[in-house]
Amino acid sequence: MLGLAAARQTALVDHDMVLYAAPGPNRDDIFRRIVAAETEGDYPRLKQGRLTEHEQEVAHQLVQAGDLLMIDDGSDLTAADIAETAPHMEGLALVVVDRLQAARSARLPLSGEHLPDASQVLATLARALHVPVLAIVDSDDPALLGLLDADITLTLTPTEDPARVQVTVAERDLGTIASACLSPDLLHARFLDAGSASAVRTAVEEPARPLGRTVERELAEAALLYTSGARQGLPAAVTHVLAALRTALTNGNREALNELEPSLTEFAAAPPQLPDTSEGRRLTAALNAYNTTTVPAGTAEEPTQGGRGHVPGD
Repeated sequence: MLGLAAARQTALVDHDMVLYAAPGPNRDDIFRRIVAAETEGDYPRLKQGRLTEHEQEVAHQLVQAGDLLMIDDGSDLTAADIAETAPHMEGLALVVVDRLQAARSARLPLSGEHLPDASQVLATLARALHVPVLAIVDSDDPALLGLLDADITLTLTPTEDPARVQVTVAERDLGTIASACLSPDLLHARFLDAGSASAVRTAVEEPARPLGRTVERELAEAALLYTSGARQGLPAAVTHVLAALRTALTNGNREALNELEPSLTEFAAAPPQLPDTSEGRRLTAALNAYNTTTVPAGTAEEPTQGGRGHVPGD
């Protein structure tokens, strides 16, 4: 999201040329994330191809502005390929490489033991063209970062507050020179200033719901990394229902929540096997909590406004 924010600012606000080299996400996914960030549209919904009229207008504008944002999403992309393409882009102002993968992958040249050499190629490119190269690295290993020998390093570190991420800026010779806090807004594939995010978090996390039904909100929050596409491992049907849950909570849609209850109850009663990670454990706990607190049919706090129907979007 940080690399994408830099690309959005440079191409869409400053109207300067960007080369976005993406051996990780594909072109369509990058496009959807830009639309989500620019329009505040829900990223999971955009992944399903459902856009509002305003989102369609922004998408059309992005297509028209495509000459300022060149996306190369080849999985076999190398640093040499990037260095060969960049000099031919007149007015180039920024190169984003998303991303350098710490773990070795035979399918990704920008991974594993190839990273130090790739970093040197990118550094040489930056100095030759006098253009910043922002390369995303999925690691904070000091040994690896030392081998990459970057001029400036921005490190994102989680805090005790899950709604805040600390960003530390360090210069190779001077050490740490600045730090700030950002708020991850995963639903819209972007970061917000930590001070300006409280209103957004209130709207997303605490919609008007009957007392005692906080399990829906916790389930939606625990599933966000999976429904946003940042993590994989959930069956498609479960991902779809959990994404619809968050949308219903965000919009305060009581009828949609009632329609989702049977599916949520079914998934919570027999939860899928999740990875033994902090995110997986949190989602498992949220499903278990939902399962143990679900109100039996016929005893809901408020009657259903209408009959059972399809999950929104089906």
